[in-house]
Amino acid sequence: MAEKNIKFETYIPARPEQVFYAFTNASALREWLCDLATVDPRPGGRMYLYWNSGYYSCGEYTTLEANRGATLIWCGRGDPGRSQVSIALEPQETGTRLVLEHHLPDDGGEWEKVISEIDKGWQDSLENLACVLETGKDLRYINRPMLGIFLSDFNAEVAEKLGVPATKGMRIDSLAEGLGAQAAGLQSNDVIVRIAGQEMANFFAIPSIMAGRRAGERIQVEFYRGAELMSVSMELSRRQIPEIPSTPQALAQAVQKIRAGCVALLDETFAGVSDAEAEFHPAEGEWNAKEILAHLIEGERYTQFDISDRITGFERWADDWTGNLDVQVQATVAAYPSLVDLLDELKRAYQETVALLARLPQRFIERHGSYWQVAFNNIQEDTHLDGHIEQINAAIKAARG
Repeated sequence: MAEKNIKFETYIPARPEQVFYAFTNASALREWLCDLATVDPRPGGRMYLYWNSGYYSCGEYTTLEANRGATLIWCGRGDPGRSQVSIALEPQETGTRLVLEHHLPDDGGEWEKVISEIDKGWQDSLENLACVLETGKDLRYINRPMLGIFLSDFNAEVAEKLGVPATKGMRIDSLAEGLGAQAAGLQSNDVIVRIAGQEMANFFAIPSIMAGRRAGERIQVEFYRGAELMSVSMELSRRQIPEIPSTPQALAQAVQKIRAGCVALLDETFAGVSDAEAEFHPAEGEWNAKEILAHLIEGERYTQFDISDRITGFERWADDWTGNLDVQVQATVAAYPSLVDLLDELKRAYQETVALLARLPQRFIERHGSYWQVAFNNIQEDTHLDGHIEQINAAIKAARG
């Protein structure tokens, strides 16, 4: 059967081994191409890529030549059948010449319905690949507007507690100061169920809804506040991208400054608080101050796991996030039973995160996309802590009557 080809020739400002890695490592593929990936880069090895829009491609690698090229079978959702993608890499003086060909069967017209989407998909993705490998910045993220919300867990148990007649949605933990959600009047514990008419089963739906939109656009947001279904028009905000420190040492110093502010806030909050007060539950099913500290410890440990996973290039991944695990919180409280123990452990965890960032290996720094993600995630102000400080203050106030 004859073929029709979609062919791209482009210059990538990175070494061939870096470009090859971007096509053969699951974490690297997520940084420029898809939202979820699992791959086994060997002849006959699996390839599964998923996008939050619902599109996916499954297939297998058929040939690989380290740092020179690869071919793979491509079976995309909605495609008329199987196709083949080939990648050829040629070293240049300051980068790599990449030739990517998507070979489509000439079957009498069925592929004509999807060929323009395939062409645009590769065009946008290869532009992003060049940007990620040169600067670390994922254009899909930095060009996407934001709502200005930070999320917490939401499940049937939380829904019942809040009086929300829905079990799917996104529960707001806190709001970014001065951005669209705050201006629209959204509040902590509001549960968003639809954005721009699309159901919000979980936070994975946000990127596909935001794709193609620009800051300044207005969208309709439907949410529950308790049992009441409400709707507001919200203006999308421009994403604020901080300057990324260029070295691990500079990154560690920046994060140390943020964590020092966290420690000062914690010390101020718990000054004069007794163990008995920190163990008081303000209401049935609500955490006391010690349990909130345990939760913060678990969160900092997760940050370290994320950094370690990105260094190795093998991230832990799950189909969804089921929420906070209370038995883990209780286990942490059992291991660090006093208020002083919990505060000291959280402070040590902060120090360990800073020490880990200062020791990021050079080979990792050269993977600009991975380094940018780690740096970006860790130099944000800790709004998660700010929200829990309010919760701690409320619990202590209740304990004191």
